[in-house]
Amino acid sequence: MAGFLKKLFGGGDGGGSGGGSKHEAEPFEDCLIVPAPQSSGGTWRVAGTITKEIDGETLERPFVRADTFNSEDDAVKFTLQKGRQIIEQNGKSLFSDGAKSRPA
Repeated sequence: MAGFLKKLFGGGDGGGSGGGSKHEAEPFEDCLIVPAPQSSGGTWRVAGTITKEIDGETLERPFVRADTFNSEDDAVKFTLQKGRQIIEQNGKSLFSDGAKSRPA
């Protein structure tokens, strides 16, 4: 169970950790969206990390969604769209707690 949760929230392979993505990150507002879709039974699950540098420290908010796509490219596009939506909906509160890393 712990392994599943670790993968779900970015601790496993392809789980959305900002450092391991092979896809190009996209700046949005004052954040960086790093797509890292997960391969899941022949489809690709939407996953990525939103990062922001505050006072010289990089904070991250990994996210995984239930949405799946047949192609990795489609999953990347939707991951970027979902990242923008998370940033817009949460505004400053996304990083206001100062936590180094927590799910978005």
